[in-house]
Amino acid sequence: MKTAWEVRPLGEVCTLATGGTPKRSESSYFEGGKIKWLVSGDIHQKEIHDCEGRITELGLATSNARYLPKNSVMIALNGQGKTRGAVALLRTKATCNQSLVSIMPNNSEKLLPEFLFANLHGRYEEIRKMTGDSGNDRRGLNMPLIRSIEIPIPPLEEQKQIVAVLDAAFEGLTRAKENAETNLQNARELFESYISDRLKEMNATEISLSEMIDAGWITSHLDGNHGSNYPKKAEFTESGVPYASANCIVDGEIDLSLAKHLPAERADTLVKGTAHNLDVIFAHNATVGPVAVLETDEERVLLGTSVTHYRCDPQFLNPYFLCFEMRGSEFVRQYQSVMGQATRNQVPITIQRKFTHRIPDLQSQLKLATDARSVEAYSKNLVSNYQAKLQDIADLRQSLLQKAFAGELT
Repeated sequence: MKTAWEVRPLGEVCTLATGGTPKRSESSYFEGGKIKWLVSGDIHQKEIHDCEGRITELGLATSNARYLPKNSVMIALNGQGKTRGAVALLRTKATCNQSLVSIMPNNSEKLLPEFLFANLHGRYEEIRKMTGDSGNDRRGLNMPLIRSIEIPIPPLEEQKQIVAVLDAAFEGLTRAKENAETNLQNARELFESYISDRLKEMNATEISLSEMIDAGWITSHLDGNHGSNYPKKAEFTESGVPYASANCIVDGEIDLSLAKHLPAERADTLVKGTAHNLDVIFAHNATVGPVAVLETDEERVLLGTSVTHYRCDPQFLNPYFLCFEMRGSEFVRQYQSVMGQATRNQVPITIQRKFTHRIPDLQSQLKLATDARSVEAYSKNLVSNYQAKLQDIADLRQSLLQKAFAGELT
């Protein structure tokens, strides 16, 4: 930071204001309202021109909500995920609830709102840590903390130059980020599309899971629903019989080092939901979709309530093929459709048995499984490259912000 720049706490150079929430039980405070009313989730816009929330004049009059200065900087005091500490510029006449604070420079000839926004935006992580935690809990910011944040105040012309340089740079970075995100999504979908396209070329038989069970292609299909016999937290130990849940399916493989364990005598009381080597494991609850083949020397692996095993008769069905087939776009669409109609992410075992699969002859299964491994490796490499590009863009953005407020861009 240039030594000639003045540094002042926000509370000395800005006016801070928050809002309030009209009584929820009074419908007249909300229904038919035309006054814009911001909540913490609205902060995730660089510039706020509109929002979904509305209150009525009566709701405004009977609550702590108030009209906020247009062009003020909004900061979130709390909120889920990455919300706390995020900032945005308010470009419209609006009110807010108590989870947001408006920060308006007292003298726009001395401190530009756009400069203030850029500075606070670049210090996001620093501001989040002001609550005294590692950033993982729910403690929020407050007015005294916000007022104490020290802001560098360059001469007005330098502020204008810094804002102009950052705007131009960030416009290019935004386009680059959008392109990288599109490419990343395409890379992730490449494998799903490849599997479905190959199955269409193979003249595969479309057959339901229930029919495969009846035909003996699938010899066991069970989840880890242990009912009232579900193990309690205190019963798990550091070693013993692995107890695997959806979190053990990582990047197309099953990592049993992430599993819990039960003593052998306690494991013996669980009569269902036991997986063996080469079972296909499908995550069906909360985190739906991950699927992998269990490769283990363990005599048995117990399954948690979030996963289901598919045991294949190798005379008819190759487990690696089935695993890849269940990662194809045709199968993905089936469970996503079920999830879209439910209030929570889960695909019960009874619903799974209604899903159809595309199964070619055994020789074709083996050929596709082999080819799919190569395509999967290529797809993973693409994903890794685009993730690295996104990180490079984020690092460059942060570097520009640091240079800007060190006086190195003017």
